[in-house]
Amino acid sequence: HMLPDYGREVISSILPVLIVFLLFQLISRRYHKNQMIKMLMGFLYTIIGLILFLTGVNVGFAPVGSLLGSNLAAQTWRFVLIPIGALIGYYIVKAEPAVQVLNKQVEDVTNGSISRSAMNLCLSIGVSASVALALLRVLTGLNIYWLLIPGYIIALVLTRFVPKVFVGIAFDSGGVASGPMTSPFLLDEHVQREYVIEDVLLDVIDIGAAIGKRRGDGRNGTVNCHSDHGRTVSAEA
Repeated sequence: HMLPDYGREVISSILPVLIVFLLFQLISRRYHKNQMIKMLMGFLYTIIGLILFLTGVNVGFAPVGSLLGSNLAAQTWRFVLIPIGALIGYYIVKAEPAVQVLNKQVEDVTNGSISRSAMNLCLSIGVSASVALALLRVLTGLNIYWLLIPGYIIALVLTRFVPKVFVGIAFDSGGVASGPMTSPFLLDEHVQREYVIEDVLLDVIDIGAAIGKRRGDGRNGTVNCHSDHGRTVSAEA
Protein backbone atom coordinates (compact mmCIF):
# COMPACT_ATOMS: atom_id res chain seq x y z
CA HIS A 1 0.00 0.00 0.00
CA MET A 2 3.08 2.25 0.18
CA LEU A 3 3.76 2.10 -3.57
CA PRO A 4 1.07 4.68 -4.53
CA ASP A 5 2.40 7.15 -1.95
CA TYR A 6 5.97 6.83 -3.16
CA GLY A 7 4.77 6.90 -6.76
CA ARG A 8 3.09 10.27 -6.24
CA GLU A 9 6.15 11.60 -4.45
CA VAL A 10 8.57 10.53 -7.19
CA ILE A 11 6.35 11.78 -10.02
CA SER A 12 5.91 15.17 -8.32
CA SER A 13 9.70 15.40 -8.00
CA ILE A 14 10.53 14.30 -11.55
CA LEU A 15 7.71 16.15 -13.34
CA PRO A 16 9.23 19.66 -13.09
CA VAL A 17 12.50 18.36 -14.58
CA LEU A 18 10.60 16.64 -17.39
CA ILE A 19 8.60 19.80 -18.12
CA VAL A 20 11.75 21.94 -18.33
CA PHE A 21 13.36 19.39 -20.63
CA LEU A 22 10.33 19.32 -22.95
CA LEU A 23 10.15 23.13 -23.07
CA PHE A 24 13.84 23.26 -23.91
CA GLN A 25 13.29 20.77 -26.72
CA LEU A 26 10.31 22.71 -28.13
CA ILE A 27 12.36 25.91 -28.19
CA SER A 28 15.71 24.61 -29.41
CA ARG A 29 14.74 21.49 -31.39
CA ARG A 30 18.18 20.19 -30.46
CA TYR A 31 17.48 16.48 -30.07
CA HIS A 32 16.36 14.07 -32.77
CA LYS A 33 13.43 11.68 -32.48
CA ASN A 34 15.57 8.68 -31.48
CA GLN A 35 17.35 10.72 -28.82
CA MET A 36 14.03 11.94 -27.45
CA ILE A 37 12.71 8.38 -27.20
CA LYS A 38 15.84 7.27 -25.34
CA MET A 39 15.59 10.20 -22.91
CA LEU A 40 11.91 9.62 -22.23
CA MET A 41 12.66 5.94 -21.59
CA GLY A 42 15.38 7.08 -19.22
CA PHE A 43 12.84 9.20 -17.31
CA LEU A 44 10.53 6.18 -17.11
CA TYR A 45 13.30 3.93 -15.78
CA THR A 46 14.25 6.62 -13.26
CA ILE A 47 10.69 6.91 -11.95
CA ILE A 48 10.27 3.13 -11.61
CA GLY A 49 13.69 2.77 -10.00
CA LEU A 50 13.10 5.52 -7.45
CA ILE A 51 9.70 4.13 -6.48
CA LEU A 52 11.13 0.67 -5.87
CA PHE A 53 14.17 2.12 -4.10
CA LEU A 54 12.14 4.28 -1.69
CA THR A 55 9.81 1.38 -0.97
CA GLY A 56 12.71 -0.92 -0.19
CA VAL A 57 14.49 1.59 2.04
CA ASN A 58 11.48 2.73 4.04
CA VAL A 59 9.57 -0.54 4.25
CA GLY A 60 12.41 -3.04 4.57
CA PHE A 61 15.80 -1.47 5.20
CA ALA A 62 15.09 1.23 7.80
CA PRO A 63 13.00 -1.03 10.10
CA VAL A 64 15.99 -3.39 10.33
CA GLY A 65 18.03 -0.51 11.72
CA SER A 66 15.29 0.28 14.23
CA LEU A 67 15.12 -3.31 15.46
CA LEU A 68 18.89 -3.60 15.67
CA GLY A 69 19.22 -0.32 17.58
CA SER A 70 16.58 -1.22 20.18
CA ASN A 71 18.13 -4.65 20.81
CA LEU A 72 21.66 -3.30 21.14
CA ALA A 73 20.66 -0.48 23.49
CA ALA A 74 18.93 -2.95 25.80
CA GLN A 75 22.26 -4.59 26.65
CA THR A 76 23.88 -3.99 30.05
CA TRP A 77 27.24 -2.80 28.73
CA ARG A 78 26.19 0.25 26.74
CA PHE A 79 29.72 1.32 25.80
CA VAL A 80 29.89 -1.75 23.59
CA LEU A 81 27.60 0.25 21.28
CA ILE A 82 30.59 2.34 20.20
CA PRO A 83 32.63 -0.43 18.49
CA ILE A 84 29.47 -2.07 17.16
CA GLY A 85 28.26 1.23 15.70
CA ALA A 86 31.69 1.85 14.19
CA LEU A 87 31.63 -1.60 12.57
CA ILE A 88 28.15 -0.99 11.13
CA GLY A 89 29.25 2.41 9.82
CA TYR A 90 32.30 0.85 8.18
CA TYR A 91 30.25 -1.58 6.09
CA ILE A 92 26.99 0.31 5.52
CA VAL A 93 28.62 2.99 3.38
CA LYS A 94 29.66 0.32 0.86
CA ALA A 95 25.96 -0.19 0.06
CA GLU A 96 25.54 3.47 -0.96
CA PRO A 97 25.00 3.65 -4.76
CA ALA A 98 26.36 7.19 -5.05
CA VAL A 99 29.60 6.10 -3.35
CA GLN A 100 30.30 3.56 -6.08
CA VAL A 101 29.60 6.16 -8.78
CA LEU A 102 31.93 8.67 -7.10
CA ASN A 103 34.67 6.06 -6.72
CA LYS A 104 34.59 5.32 -10.45
CA GLN A 105 34.63 9.02 -11.34
CA VAL A 106 37.57 9.70 -9.02
CA GLU A 107 39.51 6.78 -10.47
CA ASP A 108 38.87 8.10 -14.00
CA VAL A 109 39.71 11.74 -13.17
CA THR A 110 42.97 10.82 -11.41
CA ASN A 111 43.94 8.27 -14.08
CA GLY A 112 44.01 5.52 -11.51
CA SER A 113 46.15 7.41 -8.97
CA ILE A 114 43.28 7.05 -6.49
CA SER A 115 41.74 3.63 -6.93
CA ARG A 116 38.21 2.55 -6.08
CA SER A 117 39.50 0.36 -3.28
CA ALA A 118 41.37 3.28 -1.72
CA MET A 119 38.28 5.49 -1.91
CA ASN A 120 36.12 2.75 -0.41
CA LEU A 121 38.57 2.29 2.45
CA CYS A 122 38.78 6.02 3.22
CA LEU A 123 35.01 6.52 3.14
CA SER A 124 34.40 3.47 5.31
CA ILE A 125 36.93 4.65 7.89
CA GLY A 126 35.43 8.15 7.87
CA VAL A 127 31.84 7.01 8.41
CA SER A 128 32.98 4.48 11.02
CA ALA A 129 34.81 7.18 12.99
CA SER A 130 31.83 9.55 12.73
CA VAL A 131 29.39 6.97 14.08
CA ALA A 132 31.78 6.07 16.92
CA LEU A 133 32.21 9.72 17.92
CA ALA A 134 28.46 10.32 17.73
CA LEU A 135 27.77 7.38 20.05
CA LEU A 136 30.51 8.51 22.41
CA ARG A 137 28.87 11.92 22.53
CA VAL A 138 25.48 10.36 23.33
CA LEU A 139 26.77 8.08 26.07
CA THR A 140 28.98 10.68 27.77
CA GLY A 141 26.98 13.86 27.21
CA LEU A 142 29.93 15.56 25.50
CA ASN A 143 28.97 18.82 23.82
CA ILE A 144 28.62 18.25 20.09
CA TYR A 145 30.57 21.44 19.33
CA TRP A 146 33.72 19.73 20.64
CA LEU A 147 33.33 17.27 17.76
CA LEU A 148 32.02 19.41 14.91
CA ILE A 149 34.05 22.61 15.23
CA PRO A 150 37.53 21.00 15.41
CA GLY A 151 36.60 18.78 12.48
CA TYR A 152 35.56 21.73 10.32
CA ILE A 153 38.67 23.70 11.32
CA ILE A 154 40.97 20.81 10.39
CA ALA A 155 39.16 20.32 7.05
CA LEU A 156 39.34 24.03 6.16
CA VAL A 157 43.03 24.29 7.12
CA LEU A 158 43.92 21.26 5.04
CA THR A 159 42.27 22.82 1.96
CA ARG A 160 45.13 25.34 1.94
CA PHE A 161 47.80 22.66 1.57
CA VAL A 162 46.37 20.08 -0.85
CA PRO A 163 45.62 20.22 -4.60
CA LYS A 164 42.18 21.56 -5.50
CA VAL A 165 41.07 18.26 -7.00
CA PHE A 166 41.46 16.60 -3.61
CA VAL A 167 39.38 19.31 -1.97
CA GLY A 168 36.54 18.57 -4.37
CA ILE A 169 36.86 14.83 -3.83
CA ALA A 170 36.83 15.26 -0.06
CA PHE A 171 33.69 17.40 0.10
CA ASP A 172 31.88 15.31 -2.53
CA SER A 173 32.72 12.21 -0.51
CA GLY A 174 31.10 13.73 2.56
CA GLY A 175 27.91 14.28 0.57
CA VAL A 176 27.60 10.85 -1.01
CA ALA A 177 28.52 9.03 2.22
CA SER A 178 25.36 10.34 3.88
CA GLY A 179 22.98 9.32 1.13
CA PRO A 180 19.61 7.52 1.12
CA MET A 181 21.03 4.15 2.16
CA THR A 182 23.37 5.14 4.98
CA SER A 183 21.38 7.88 6.69
CA PRO A 184 17.99 6.11 7.04
CA PHE A 185 19.59 2.96 8.45
CA LEU A 186 21.91 4.70 10.91
CA LEU A 187 19.45 7.31 12.09
CA ASP A 188 16.60 4.84 12.59
CA GLU A 189 18.99 2.61 14.50
CA HIS A 190 20.07 5.49 16.74
CA VAL A 191 16.49 6.68 17.27
CA GLN A 192 15.56 3.29 18.67
CA ARG A 193 18.61 3.35 20.90
CA GLU A 194 17.46 6.67 22.30
CA TYR A 195 14.05 5.22 23.17
CA VAL A 196 15.88 2.76 25.40
CA ILE A 197 18.45 5.23 26.74
CA GLU A 198 15.79 7.75 27.78
CA ASP A 199 18.05 10.24 29.54
CA VAL A 200 19.73 11.13 26.25
CA LEU A 201 16.68 10.94 23.98
CA LEU A 202 17.09 14.48 22.68
CA ASP A 203 20.69 13.81 21.59
CA VAL A 204 19.53 11.82 18.58
CA ILE A 205 19.40 14.96 16.43
CA ASP A 206 23.07 15.60 17.22
CA ILE A 207 23.88 12.15 15.83
CA GLY A 208 22.31 13.23 12.57
CA ALA A 209 24.66 16.22 12.48
CA ALA A 210 27.64 13.92 12.82
CA ILE A 211 26.77 11.13 10.38
CA GLY A 212 24.92 13.07 7.68
CA LYS A 213 21.41 14.12 6.80
CA ARG A 214 18.08 12.33 6.96
CA ARG A 215 15.12 12.68 4.63
CA GLY A 216 12.58 11.80 7.26
CA ASP A 217 9.85 9.51 6.04
CA GLY A 218 10.49 10.45 2.41
CA ARG A 219 7.54 12.82 2.18
CA ASN A 220 7.95 15.91 4.33
CA GLY A 221 11.70 15.81 5.04
CA THR A 222 11.18 16.04 8.82
CA VAL A 223 12.36 13.74 11.57
CA ASN A 224 10.13 13.71 14.65
CA CYS A 225 11.25 12.07 17.88
CA HIS A 226 8.69 11.68 20.66
CA SER A 227 9.55 10.94 24.27
CA ASP A 228 7.39 9.50 27.00
CA HIS A 229 7.26 12.95 28.63
CA GLY A 230 5.45 14.52 25.71
CA ARG A 231 8.46 16.37 24.32
CA THR A 232 8.96 16.49 20.58
CA VAL A 233 12.12 17.25 18.65
CA SER A 234 11.95 18.02 14.94
CA ALA A 235 14.80 18.38 12.50
CA GLU A 236 14.46 19.57 8.94
CA ALA A 237 16.50 17.57 6.46
